[in-house]
Parts: sequence; C-alpha cells; structure tokens
Amino acid sequence: MVTTVSGKTRCLIGGPGTHETGEVDCQTDAPDLGGFPQAPSLVPGLPHANVAIVDATGQFTWFDGGEAHGSLIIEADDHQLASGRAYSAGGWTIHSTDTATVFTNDTTGRAMSVSADNTEVTAF
Repeated sequence: MVTTVSGKTRCLIGGPGTHETGEVDCQTDAPDLGGFPQAPSLVPGLPHANVAIVDATGQFTWFDGGEAHGSLIIEADDHQLASGRAYSAGGWTIHSTDTATVFTNDTTGRAMSVSADNTEVTAF
C-alpha cells in the first residue's frame, strides 16, 4: 500500500484484478468531499464513491468503501510517496508530484491519475 504525497489517498498497487498485471485501487479520505466529487453515489444514503480502480487494460471502475467514508486509516507499513519521485511496484510505475499521482502499467501503458486534492481522477 502507498499513501499519496497529500496523505489524502491510499492505494493498493497490483491488486488482484482480473488481469495478470492486476490493478490499482485508490481510496480517498476526503470527508469534506464525500468521496471523489466526480464519482457517482453507488449506495443510497452515502455521497460519492470513495474508491477509484483501474486495471492493466485501462478499464476504470468506481467502488464504494461503505463505512470507510471519512475514516481512511494509514497503516504503519504504508509507503508514503514523496513529491518528484518515481516508484515501481506490482507491475506499475508511480510518479508523484505535489499536484497529482500517476499510476502507469508497465506492460500496457494504461494509467490513472489522482489529483492531490482528490477532486479529479482520470484514467487513460
């Protein structure tokens, strides 16, 4: 697991997914935003979905972490990303800056960007 530079998003890299190279699952801790603002509400009574998922083929999915809204827990063994650095994990290259974190699949080149303030998630 990694935590973005802003500390507002926690991501599982190379998760199980449906493909050999897995996926990236990012969960936001933005209670003031109620999840990712551009995401739909997937559960009645809860605001926007708070998990963004991209797989190696570029397939993008929103997911709702349910009670996890506003209660993201950073674990002691999470790797805190530093601005301006590139990382490699689970078949993905991670570029982090003060404004966004980009996860690019090493095999397919498909990617997802999560803005530091969690207001924009883009898969490409």
